Amino acid sequence: MGSPAAPSYANLVMTWWEVTFLSSLKSNFRILFYQRFVDDLIFIIEGNQTTVDQFLVEINKMDCFLKFTLGSSGLSINFLDITVWWDFRVNKFNSKIYRKETFTNSYVHFSSAHPRHIIRNIPKGQFIRACRMTSDENELLAELAFIRNMFHQRGYPPQLLNDTIREVLSKRTSHYPALLDKFDPSHIFSSSNNFGKSKNCDNMVCSLDMSTDGNNIKKILENNWKIIEGNSDIFKVLGNKPSFVFRNNYNIKKALEFNKFKHDNHMILVAPVVLTIINTSLVSGVVPNDFKRVVMHPLLKKSGLDASVLANYRPISKLPFLSKVMERCVYGQLLDFLDKNNFLENFQSGFKPLHSTETALLKVMNDIFLATDGGKSVLLVLLDLTAAFDTVDHEVLLHHLEHYVGITGSALNWFRSYLSDRMVCVQWSGFSSDFFHLPWGVSQGLILGPLLFCIYILPLGDILRKYGIDFHLYADDCQLYLPLDEADGRSISKVLDCLCELKTWMVENFLSLNEGKTEVVLFGSSCYTDSFMTDCGELTPYLKDFVINLGVKMDKDLCFRGHINRVVASSFYQLRRLAKVKPFLSRCDLETVVHAFITSRLDYCNSILFGVSQGVLSRLQLVQNAAGRFLEGKRKFDHAMPILAALHWLPVFYRIRFKILLLVFKALNGLTPIYLSEMLHPYVPARALCSEDLSLLVVPRSRLKTRGDRAFAVAAPKLWNELPLYIRQSSSVAVFKSKLKTYFYDLAFSNV
Repeated sequence: MGSPAAPSYANLVMTWWEVTFLSSLKSNFRILFYQRFVDDLIFIIEGNQTTVDQFLVEINKMDCFLKFTLGSSGLSINFLDITVWWDFRVNKFNSKIYRKETFTNSYVHFSSAHPRHIIRNIPKGQFIRACRMTSDENELLAELAFIRNMFHQRGYPPQLLNDTIREVLSKRTSHYPALLDKFDPSHIFSSSNNFGKSKNCDNMVCSLDMSTDGNNIKKILENNWKIIEGNSDIFKVLGNKPSFVFRNNYNIKKALEFNKFKHDNHMILVAPVVLTIINTSLVSGVVPNDFKRVVMHPLLKKSGLDASVLANYRPISKLPFLSKVMERCVYGQLLDFLDKNNFLENFQSGFKPLHSTETALLKVMNDIFLATDGGKSVLLVLLDLTAAFDTVDHEVLLHHLEHYVGITGSALNWFRSYLSDRMVCVQWSGFSSDFFHLPWGVSQGLILGPLLFCIYILPLGDILRKYGIDFHLYADDCQLYLPLDEADGRSISKVLDCLCELKTWMVENFLSLNEGKTEVVLFGSSCYTDSFMTDCGELTPYLKDFVINLGVKMDKDLCFRGHINRVVASSFYQLRRLAKVKPFLSRCDLETVVHAFITSRLDYCNSILFGVSQGVLSRLQLVQNAAGRFLEGKRKFDHAMPILAALHWLPVFYRIRFKILLLVFKALNGLTPIYLSEMLHPYVPARALCSEDLSLLVVPRSRLKTRGDRAFAVAAPKLWNELPLYIRQSSSVAVFKSKLKTYFYDLAFSNV
């Protein structure tokens, strides 16, 4: 008892009992009526009390592990939550609500946090239930008064309860008559009752949740049932087109439970149908039209933007559920094919496993630190495309799929069908447009959209390599960076020529640079380098002292003071907002939201902050200290280190090192992008030494602490080699993280 699957298993057992033993009971006793609710059984038997006693003996004598207890009466009986009795005066059954001795008043309190419309309708539901289950009018009035008193005890206003009772009673005859008023007892005593007979149905019954997804599944199955009929093996199992029944969605409690039994039954029913639809689509190279109907919801790109400016919206596409399932299957196969054949751009970090904005920035900053450590200035150009996903030309994309990736035959036909005849409507603020044809674009919200876009811009990498320019892509965000050599007079002609060819290629492929978001910054070999020593030519109007790159504010001096100030300001703003909801949250929930709104900001791309001056980093530590005091309810000037120790929060200084070392461990085990793994080289001594088996890394040489020492290729091996051997030789990521945190915890709080 208590397990979510218990009722289902009980039903299986009782069904077996019915099939095995019930027919023999019928042959020995005149059973007029039988019904079962899980393991509660009700019989109406012709005979006297002796007959009933013999029935109980017989039912328990059967060779079965089940044993039954008996409650019997010639006048009335309690079954489940109802009492039924035979009224000889009017020759009919009557009923009323039955409550066990253990009954308690467990109605939801009126002050509950449930939505108000739900709270106000709970009494109405109970009053209607009383009307349906109580056939005698006097009993009904007494029952309504009893229920009203219980709700009054739970804080419900008397006026609300009285008005609801009047409303229900006014519809007693038309809407809520007693169930037994519709019941004709004569069919029980007739010989034509259906006891023991099975019901045959030629059609399968498909049970679905009462939701938008459930309704969509019904429509898709009905519209595509010809595909099922065309597969003789599946049709033998499923038969004719099914009939559909809908059930209520899970409540909060059920949603949090994992009901394996129900889940498997649902999958057994639906999975063969879904599998057939998807496989038929892939083999035939045709995507059903219903799968290509997209509902588009415009969302503001950032909070605070002017809602009246259409350019501030990002169109997000919503697809039918089964369309997403099919796209997910194709996505997995396509990604495996691209990875296996190394077709994707190595320096594209968007929408790829093991890649992130942090790994992208680590690579770019590593190259910039090493170049400036060598005495060179570095020009960084940030490019952004205007509505890149929405301007993809389908014919160009199909050409790239065929000639850059090598997809042909039915697979290429499938993508052609997938891209053609797409229909879209726009829904916004309760209004909806008609569906119209969308001849271009891979909308954001599609499962395949990001991967197809990465294929669409594959030629970009070839153009950039042609000019010898370093680059990194994150979806449609492009970073170009070029070390400027004194020997060439710090010429940026290669960058200008490359940008000219890029613009030409984009025009030919229906893409456009967003000039308003193009930014340029010049990093010097030291903080004293004068940017005016370099002539940026046509790029001069875009030259800035700092830029926002993938969420990180990068300044020309590489001190990240502006970025840290930005993180501090937003974190304290979030703390002030959290203070307003703190009284309503449990301790566990409060810690969760603190991590979500504060810790996530402190940890975002924090690996690039290695080597930043301690004075600048101390501002981030102030944020963490304030978050710890806020969570623990401490005063402003209470010492923070004991609080952080009690919470097991590593200070900011160690969190940065933790992130870098975790990336090193993952890189050494093939769990990071190749461009990070290639920066790390195992130490191999020239001759046999004891250090050969110590899992050490080669530390490249550098000149400046504020430049080369901060590069990932230099800092990561140094930190790795300083770790104890037992940590470096951890067997898994989880073990490594546990050991590393314990090691840093001891270092950070040794004096606490």
